[in-house]
Amino acid sequence: HSEIVWLWEMRENFPLDILAIPKENDRGIINAHCNAFSVDKNNEYVYVGFRDISRIIKIEKKSKKIVASYGKKLNDADSLVNVSNLFSFHHDTRVLNDNTIMVLNNDDFNAGKIASVEIFKQPKTMSDIIKPSWSFKFNFDTLNSGKSLKLGNVKILENGNYLINEGSSNRIVEITKSKKVLWDMMLYRKDKEKNKWVNFGSYRIDFSTSLYPYYFSVGLLNNTVTIFNEGDFNDNYKMEIVNKAGITIETVNSKKIISSQKTIQLKFNTLFNNVKSIKITSVQSKKEKTIMLN
Repeated sequence: HSEIVWLWEMRENFPLDILAIPKENDRGIINAHCNAFSVDKNNEYVYVGFRDISRIIKIEKKSKKIVASYGKKLNDADSLVNVSNLFSFHHDTRVLNDNTIMVLNNDDFNAGKIASVEIFKQPKTMSDIIKPSWSFKFNFDTLNSGKSLKLGNVKILENGNYLINEGSSNRIVEITKSKKVLWDMMLYRKDKEKNKWVNFGSYRIDFSTSLYPYYFSVGLLNNTVTIFNEGDFNDNYKMEIVNKAGITIETVNSKKIISSQKTIQLKFNTLFNNVKSIKITSVQSKKEKTIMLN
């Protein structure tokens, strides 16, 4: 069962005259293209990114009122925005723990602009100029142009490095805060019609701390089960003894196995000849292994 705990609709909270297109174009309202949603660490403000109007808006979560807007001025009616050309046609807006804002800035591809990651402090007044406190341009070498029409995101890793998906420029890099490139990958796909490899940009990427976080195997000798923690993370396990009638008659819970310890032994009291199966469950991952005896 799912339940909506917070809802904000643009048509009810955003002045639509800002999105009005001149009548001669006969298109009505600009499609703002929302593609990012972020909440501050105190759960007080929501930040929403709109790609096609090059706009980030800050919403007070409790009242649902827009308290700030950053980005491009759209028309004369658009008077409550902190105007900035730092980013445009952006992706993956997110507020960081220090209340700075990080954005994957695709910028104006058609005007030949270079894409980047930008981090900036939120302005305190309407007259404050938005300046980057940290920036990484995508034309850092000659392997590609550094231009990215669309897509892309950036993650801050546990070690403080940045994992950057450059979007349609088909490149993924990990860099340090000092902008040293540590890891670099380009993605391609085979175009069957053209019979050649072409760029394969990614919409979003993420990371995992391990390919095998909660992997384990088990062994049995008499009334003792040995669990081998072959994963990279600490884990603990639940053992269930099922008798020949198919009824669980004994349960044993392990203590946590630290990753450096690797093995733990669990003993059961049920007579071995009366055991039909033994099920071991990883508490962390919910993965199961079953030993069938009869």
